[in-house]
Amino acid sequence: MRKLTLKAISTCLTVLIIAVFPRLGDAATIYGFDNNVATGPPVITAIAPTTGTIGTIVRITGKYFGPTQGTSSVYFNGTVVTSYTSWTDTSIKCVVPSGATTGNVTVTQIPLGTSNGKLFTLKPPVITAIAPTTGTIGTIVRITGKYFGPTQGTTSSVSFNGTAATTYTSWTDTSIKCEVPSGATSGNVTVTTPIGTSTNEKDFTLMPPHITAIAPTSGTIGTIVRITGKYFGPTQGASSSVSFNDTAATSCTPWTDTSIKCAVPSVVPSGPGTGNVTVKVTTPIGTSNGKLFTLEELTVTPTSLPGGTVGKAYSQTLTASGGTLPYTWTITVGTLPAGLLLNQATGVISGIPATSGTWNFTVKVSDSANRIGTQALSITTELVVTTDSLPGGTVGTAYSQTLAASGGTPPYTWKITVGALPAGLLLNKATGVISGIPATIETSNFTVMVTDSANGTATQALSITTELVVTTDSLPGGTVGTA
Repeated sequence: MRKLTLKAISTCLTVLIIAVFPRLGDAATIYGFDNNVATGPPVITAIAPTTGTIGTIVRITGKYFGPTQGTSSVYFNGTVVTSYTSWTDTSIKCVVPSGATTGNVTVTQIPLGTSNGKLFTLKPPVITAIAPTTGTIGTIVRITGKYFGPTQGTTSSVSFNGTAATTYTSWTDTSIKCEVPSGATSGNVTVTTPIGTSTNEKDFTLMPPHITAIAPTSGTIGTIVRITGKYFGPTQGASSSVSFNDTAATSCTPWTDTSIKCAVPSVVPSGPGTGNVTVKVTTPIGTSNGKLFTLEELTVTPTSLPGGTVGKAYSQTLTASGGTLPYTWTITVGTLPAGLLLNQATGVISGIPATSGTWNFTVKVSDSANRIGTQALSITTELVVTTDSLPGGTVGTAYSQTLAASGGTPPYTWKITVGALPAGLLLNKATGVISGIPATIETSNFTVMVTDSANGTATQALSITTELVVTTDSLPGGTVGTA
């Protein structure tokens, strides 16, 4: 029996089939003529490229493919192609289908037959470089190489030492950009496609954060501090933080891989009164080196206090800023004037001054974080002459009045500094008694000054008016003619 092989050659109007037997006993080739286009079992002369991966676009050149695809198909080692970009009688472009394996590429022309095969080799991905080679969680890494596939698809991925990346910014057959995933550790970066996993080793090292500088280097609670360095991560994430002496900052924005801004939290310094605080950055990879931040002292206001008057009520309130309530107040140097007290909880200095003088002292305030502030202050309490007026006197009649003073430290010494007493009166310097017998009618204006043992002084302007008084208020009767 002779075997027939059909080939069709088109004419404009008719179909003619001719069977040709080259030699006796050989298979016959049958040619048809249809619209001047020769059709028959397709013939592949070449494919390009000859290697690739799922999704690679392959160009198949040859003849008898037909002017359009119609019901014809291309197969990669038996797996039918589902995506074609072009089809002519001599050239086909198609995408290597999912599930394809290394083997022959064939074209099937239904019902005329299947072509010869051309070998196409599916290659596992190959990494030639990664950049950068160090970073932290969230760092974007570019992987270059080949056979990655034109798109990621559902079964392709990148792994960092076994941890799959979850965020990709681009994927081509020769380049991938992705973020280092949470949970990644230092080790090999690999690309996996349906064909296999890259085997050439490219290491990526995850680095703990490093601080190069902070600014400012001193401040108070709430001061905004900028931390510069590297390997902080592109965003803060749930497990990254900035700490001041192990107290986490609650507000950090913005946060980048090289810069963080955050507010100083309510923090306890390294030692009472030192103000020293260590700033560190922690990420899932580790904790950074430390940089010293100095918490400035609390600010005490006012910086000066008004004087007080001996014997009169006095009250002034001290306030603090830059710390965390509650505050505690104490006197560390010197003392308050006698009669005054400092309320440790409120900072109020109050009472009735008992002595005159100038009192120098230092107050200290501390907050709940053991930060402190100090302020040197003074209060001057005055000696006061409490006698503000004197009664008048009578010429020829004994006069005695005692001047009085309040405050200061007895004993007192009295003197007239301006003017003079009425004639006949004297001031006892030790007792403050003005006494004597006025000798003239007059109004005398004068100023007395009292000095205490601490050299405190006080003055008071006074006056005494002395009058002549007729003391005879009745006379006896007389007899006429009698002396």
